[in-house]
Amino acid sequence: ALRLLKLLKAKTGAVRIVTCDRAAYFRSTDQFIRRVESELEASVCLASSRSPWEICSESHNAIVVDRLRCMLRHSSGKWPSDRDDEDLLLERLMSIINCRPLGTFLISQGSAEVVTPDSLYFGRTRDGGGSLSGSRPTSTDHSHLMPNRLKTFRNVFLSSVWSELKKRSLTNVSSKCKNGHAKPQVFYPGDAVLVHMTGRKCGMTFRLGHVVRVFSPRRVQVRFP
Repeated sequence: ALRLLKLLKAKTGAVRIVTCDRAAYFRSTDQFIRRVESELEASVCLASSRSPWEICSESHNAIVVDRLRCMLRHSSGKWPSDRDDEDLLLERLMSIINCRPLGTFLISQGSAEVVTPDSLYFGRTRDGGGSLSGSRPTSTDHSHLMPNRLKTFRNVFLSSVWSELKKRSLTNVSSKCKNGHAKPQVFYPGDAVLVHMTGRKCGMTFRLGHVVRVFSPRRVQVRFP
């Protein structure tokens, strides 16, 4: 990776910020980060593994590779022997991943655009040739400025797809719990409770307290004697 970055710097003239996923090699301070700072005079920015529109984590890439293997099992062929053809094939596969529809649309000015990982990151979906497709930005239409489009795409995604995924995930987790459908314990002011205290080396792990105020079925204020 560092050799390719040096080649890129020689061709373009400068490399300021290197954005990487959170693979072990890129997170290594001695092997990668310091060498980028000293040899390229650039800074390393690690993508967030929790953000749905970042480069994604290694586990997500592994899941996508498994899905692609299942999708392409009936279309297998001879692996390209030429290095350029191999790179082109890998770029095509990554294009399938980054341009896949995520289950919702962005309705803007009478047209509908499919929300994809590309649109969440760039504000547009790139076509097969690597260019950006969709409506072109103009000098008079400020709605197509990239920051505005990014914000709009991400708001649509978070309000529909992401929230629905979280709700289904919580539903599946609660259904597998033994006490998932049990009602929470009801507390009243004056009730005695045992509070688990973490991080205490020499003290008791539990302390006796009394409920002073009830905020919700799962949140109370406790006073210790």
